[in-house]
Amino acid sequence: LKVVAPDGFSVAEACAEASILLEASCDLPFPLCSGNSDGSGLEPGDLRCEHDGGSEARLHLLTKRLSNASTYVLRLPVRNPASATPAAGTWFVASFRKLPWIVTSDTFEALDSMEIDGFRVNAEASVFSLNGYPAFNGRAAVDWEFTAVFQEALYASDIITFQAPEGYTLQEGETGTACNGHQTITEGLLASASACPESPCYFVPECTGKTMRWQLQLCPSYQAPLGTATGLCLVPATEIRFALSSTNPELTPAWNRFVLSHSSIDGFVLSSRTLAGYRIYPLLKNFSAELNLTNAHGARFEAQGSESAVRLNFAAAATVGSYYIAIQGRVGKQSFRLNGAIAYDDYQGKVLTARVKLADYLVLEREMTVPNENISITLKPLQNPSLHGISTWTVTTYKTWNQIQGVRTVVNQIIDAPGFRVLGYVAVQGVGSLTTLTDLSSPCLVGPCAAYFGRRSSLTLTFQSSVATPAGDEVLVVAPPNYAFTASSGVEGLSNTIVPIELGGDLLTSRLLVVNGSNLSGAWALDSESAYAASSGQPVFQQQRGSEDEAGEPRYIYWHNMTRAWVIGSTLGALVTGAKGEGLAPVGGSYDEKVPLVPHKGWYIGTGTKWLKALDLRVFGEGTLSSGSDGARSLVMKVGREIAPGVLAGASGTMALPTLDQVVDAASLGSGEGAERRWLLQTRRTSDGALHASNDELFMGFALVAQVAF
Repeated sequence: LKVVAPDGFSVAEACAEASILLEASCDLPFPLCSGNSDGSGLEPGDLRCEHDGGSEARLHLLTKRLSNASTYVLRLPVRNPASATPAAGTWFVASFRKLPWIVTSDTFEALDSMEIDGFRVNAEASVFSLNGYPAFNGRAAVDWEFTAVFQEALYASDIITFQAPEGYTLQEGETGTACNGHQTITEGLLASASACPESPCYFVPECTGKTMRWQLQLCPSYQAPLGTATGLCLVPATEIRFALSSTNPELTPAWNRFVLSHSSIDGFVLSSRTLAGYRIYPLLKNFSAELNLTNAHGARFEAQGSESAVRLNFAAAATVGSYYIAIQGRVGKQSFRLNGAIAYDDYQGKVLTARVKLADYLVLEREMTVPNENISITLKPLQNPSLHGISTWTVTTYKTWNQIQGVRTVVNQIIDAPGFRVLGYVAVQGVGSLTTLTDLSSPCLVGPCAAYFGRRSSLTLTFQSSVATPAGDEVLVVAPPNYAFTASSGVEGLSNTIVPIELGGDLLTSRLLVVNGSNLSGAWALDSESAYAASSGQPVFQQQRGSEDEAGEPRYIYWHNMTRAWVIGSTLGALVTGAKGEGLAPVGGSYDEKVPLVPHKGWYIGTGTKWLKALDLRVFGEGTLSSGSDGARSLVMKVGREIAPGVLAGASGTMALPTLDQVVDAASLGSGEGAERRWLLQTRRTSDGALHASNDELFMGFALVAQVAF
């Protein structure tokens, strides 16, 4: 084949890159064909390109023939003329066959030929550049800022066209022509008609797919200085800066160039320029990060600060040839502590060599030469960050590594991919003082106090969460095996799954239980819609069973600030006087002190004429035994008001203890062993059970002893 370009074109630079493909295997109308998997075309290795140093190229078919009546696409890189051409030139293409019977010299016979109208070469814009460096990884959101300078003046009705490489989208949303993140920073040119008196011209940017178009419009109210050409928007060599936002495609586009052009309204291109796009690091596929370390109960170590293990799953992209993997993980600005982790290749069944081990950065040696290969790497042990929230992971594969320069040449990458949620931490506080387990039959007056095998004991559990527990959500306490919370058997009106809990700190359950209060006994439910609760800032509870007093009015437990007391009455906010069915629990203190919880004891009951101290009346919070396999050792408390982060919350109740020793040694901590001594505390959302915080069963409980008869 002989190709003769118009005068001024040069084929010498990249003649060897010529290729011929069947039309069906070429992505038309885009003239850059990316491959020929069926072998029907001719790649550079199938051709030998000769040139005359100017505009003529001869392509010799070395290994394959071209069939008649087939449509082919010839790709021949050329360099445009150095200056603009006034009109489109003519291209000449001819085919020849070699005459095999002439052996003394290469002799060719002409077969077909044709002339093709080409394209006009326009002037080159003076400047077209991308300012700064956007993210290079596939699917990353990018913000671009470009600078452009045209040699010629810009007039009203002129059109500026910007095109991004294939795979980018510039429009905002799926419909309309608004441009994503568009801004213009050019004096004398506005992207809105609203400020017209200050500028000679304006335009409305329109984006469709990968193309942005400006058509300049004259501001009718603008008064141009005398001597200014009619319709002039920008004088020659004016710097234009504009910004756009988009998302990188997954792979580097085959035609990876930005294009900017300036044309008249009739489509005549006055000047243009192209700009090489940046290489995109192919996105790792099917990425996921999951916690992978559980204890003997199956609970995951997922709270902030816990020692855990993480499994990273991903697949190499079509672009392979890497031998090293760099890993970073964090929550917010705090990293997972990686320098103590051993990396296990779950598919290859071996430990991977770590070339770099820093607290926040790990480089592993692992060959990836098979496209779309699935990879699973488990890192353990590592420490969760001390922040709670969604973890993000950056995994990059590299071609090479050395001790001086580190890793070099990115192959695949994924940046800040979301992983699992790191929970808040629930810490048990004051073991031996705020958190105790003591025998009920033989109360301990002087410490150290003991809890005995097989006996009923009083548990006081005080805890603190690093994250808030909203009102309406739950606190879960799971005791070790063979422990059992004592339900409210024998308490009138309550089921045998209800556990009376003495409340402490900032823990307030959504229902209260009044015991030994005669007609006040039973459940009292939080009235979250009460206007009095909103105005006083304190909870209001309404009696659920036998809720009317003798006059038929409902009864409430509410805070009365003037008397600094929790009261029981039928009129919210009213001062109680000792009438029958009323109650009073004075707490004292000054008006500016924090209001304490509803008291457990210390109540008075009205007789109609006076107040009578109710020695046996008790007010409990409500807990519920789990209906699951944990049974009586699992207690759920629904929160009546938010427990703020960092404040103490407490609950006390009675338990039956195991009859045998459940000993654990220090070596089993963190190994999943010794589950018979571990206590699990969690806060969770009521609607779907999603966790807010956990102690990861790291509270090792209490030492039980046998009682010596004395």
